Amino acid sequence: MTNTERICKIKKRLNKAFKRVLTASVSAFILSAALPLGIAAETFSEDYDYIGGVIPEPDEVFEAHLCDEDGSEEDLPERGSFPPSVDLSTSKYFPPIGDQGGVGSCAVFSTVYYQFTYEANKLNDIASTAENAYSPQWPYYYLRSQLSNGGVAVTSVYGFLEDHGALHIEDNPYSQVYDPEHTLYSDTSKMRQALNTRLADYTTIKISSSVTMPQDQDLDMVKNYLNNGKLLNVSSYFNFNIARSGDDLIMYRCCTHSSGHAFVIVGYDDNKSFDVNGNGIIEKAEKGAFKIANSWGSNFGNDGYAWVLYDALNTESAIPGNWEENLSGTRVRAFAFENDYNWFRAITVCNYRVDYVAELTFDNVSRKEVRPALIKQKDGVTVHGPVIAGPCTTKEDSFTMVFDCYKVCQGVEYENNGFSLGIDFYGNVKNPVSAKITDNRGNTIKDMTPVENQAGSYRTAINLTRGDVDYKDGITNKDAVMISRFCSGWDNLSNVQRYLADYNGDGQVNNADAMLIKRYLATH
Repeated sequence: MTNTERICKIKKRLNKAFKRVLTASVSAFILSAALPLGIAAETFSEDYDYIGGVIPEPDEVFEAHLCDEDGSEEDLPERGSFPPSVDLSTSKYFPPIGDQGGVGSCAVFSTVYYQFTYEANKLNDIASTAENAYSPQWPYYYLRSQLSNGGVAVTSVYGFLEDHGALHIEDNPYSQVYDPEHTLYSDTSKMRQALNTRLADYTTIKISSSVTMPQDQDLDMVKNYLNNGKLLNVSSYFNFNIARSGDDLIMYRCCTHSSGHAFVIVGYDDNKSFDVNGNGIIEKAEKGAFKIANSWGSNFGNDGYAWVLYDALNTESAIPGNWEENLSGTRVRAFAFENDYNWFRAITVCNYRVDYVAELTFDNVSRKEVRPALIKQKDGVTVHGPVIAGPCTTKEDSFTMVFDCYKVCQGVEYENNGFSLGIDFYGNVKNPVSAKITDNRGNTIKDMTPVENQAGSYRTAINLTRGDVDYKDGITNKDAVMISRFCSGWDNLSNVQRYLADYNGDGQVNNADAMLIKRYLATH
């Protein structure tokens, strides 16, 4: 199955299925003692003051990836048949609670560190640790909206993960201190490795009506995703009225704020409750909450986690009484940062076979002016790939872009000669220092050259021959030696080189291929 076919299959299945930086002491944020149920809700009001880390996006952006609710009803369990609680944070694939520090990186932290780490390590059955979790560092400084400590749009991070993948924290450590002089990541070897595991697609769920009880059918789709092991990314004004119930931090009412925050939902509990109206009775609308994982370290909430009551999703509370009349702030939906609806986002991650890689290097140019698009030309037909967004800031810098050619090329097993790969630039910067097509191990297959009388266009012809393992000078004795060394375990070969090393085309690379090449050279 090709990568394109795999993505189409994933999209079809998805459609069917389914810091604040603490500026005061911890004690100023977290109530030190467990308070009894029934105390007036306004006792626990708290204002938050944090740097923004997520850029708002209109509902229309998320509507384009909306799950097919009508087509998925048949896949939902019967009403009331969901388990009463789910907690994905207990999974071995969920990473330790992270801390974004003084960087406006919550959108990247919630998507890359939490969502992508969980999905990628689950896909590859790797227990998540602080070292093998994926780092927000590279995508944050690549995507930040300005030269200051600015935020990032969640879907921009998804686009980055689709084009580039991510790096492990052990390879790209995350700094909790913002660095205005930070240079972009430049280890192209690690960048190519990151292409092996990338985001394939994301899908969204919305809740627009009022939630009145834990078994409300409006919660079914969200619960279905969580029951199927999907973390859900959300954005919020994160200006909550809060309460303590035992060890739990309960967030029961959200108000507008000057900036927003992104985090993940890791589970739910239909029996989690708090007497919001203080009448000594747990009303049905006071039961049920989503468990969230935040990125402010383990001092937040209960070891980094908190609970958002289902009722907080409503623009008008379903909890009876006039308990809100003395509370300040304009009430809004808990997961609707500058949106009309509560939005939940799930991602799917895939492993990819990477064959042809485009590598572009620039020197001292404005980052955001670089906007390349992959091009393939074959038999008079041109295939245009999507525009790859360059780094967002205007800082002039030297940097390298590395991305898979799979969106225009099926790969070496299907396409290996008689076509060309290239780049067309749509930004103001048209002249890279170098532009080349490499394999997944960084070996240059061929340099791209400028197209005459066509500014910003670069092309290279791809004409590969079985046996020409080093891509140079046709079939030579060096190719036979490379195959022999690979078979002896002394050297490794890229995916393209393994295809070319299979000289007899039997699907295996062994010494028989080296012997056949030597026999060929003896007779030619």
